[in-house]
Amino acid sequence: MKLLANIFLSGLAILACVSCSKDEDPVLPLEGAKLSVAVKASGTATKAYNPNDVNELEGEAYINNLAVVVFNETGTELLGYKWEALSGAEHSAIIADVPTTKAVRARIIVLANVPRDLLSTVSTYDEFQTRLVDLSSQSQTNLTMSSQVIVTKSALSEEDNYLGYEDLGDQNVDGISDPILLTRVAARIDLVNISTRFAGTPFAGREVRIDAVGIYNMKTKSYYFSEADWGETEAPEPTLSENIIKLQITDNHILSTMKSKSKSF
Repeated sequence: MKLLANIFLSGLAILACVSCSKDEDPVLPLEGAKLSVAVKASGTATKAYNPNDVNELEGEAYINNLAVVVFNETGTELLGYKWEALSGAEHSAIIADVPTTKAVRARIIVLANVPRDLLSTVSTYDEFQTRLVDLSSQSQTNLTMSSQVIVTKSALSEEDNYLGYEDLGDQNVDGISDPILLTRVAARIDLVNISTRFAGTPFAGREVRIDAVGIYNMKTKSYYFSEADWGETEAPEPTLSENIIKLQITDNHILSTMKSKSKSF
């Protein structure tokens, strides 16, 4: 019996050693990833900035701060975010080393000119989709901008990850080497031409001076971003339908900070 007990105890010791060995296999937890993003507020005539746009107002393409928020692929988990103030950035900018907690496929949104604490209370993608920007807070030199939602096809690397770095080519996440385009939440309205039809009336030959333009049925709030490129950000909020908002015209163009679609007219 004593011999049998010793054999039994020896067997337990061997099993215990095997168990310990298995627990210590090199299945290492992911240490997360770092993401760097290059952006530009540039593109066609309806993008946030166009070098051939003769009506661009001073400050429309200023990037005073950049923010990146990263969720897991389904948006159920916040992996990381970063907000960074910039100085003198216009048309293009870079935000480096956005920390994430996991190296997995991700859902990424890039924003510009947003409050510093905007992302500090966000925990899921759906929650962030409900956040609204008050359009009365928009100014010509600090217009909120956002990218379309980027859902990566491949997992982030545990090392450095890049988006929008032209010189890195296919080394960027999913090969996205073009700088990430940012779109204004507020749209500028260009008053291109106004014509009169006074012929045959007592007003024929008269000159008209336009002092102001009235805009009706304007939304007061907007979502911060849309999922698709140039998707609508219009929020189901009350409109200013009873008031006429008069905007001063300078050199035949005006800036509407109350429009809540991410397209220019």
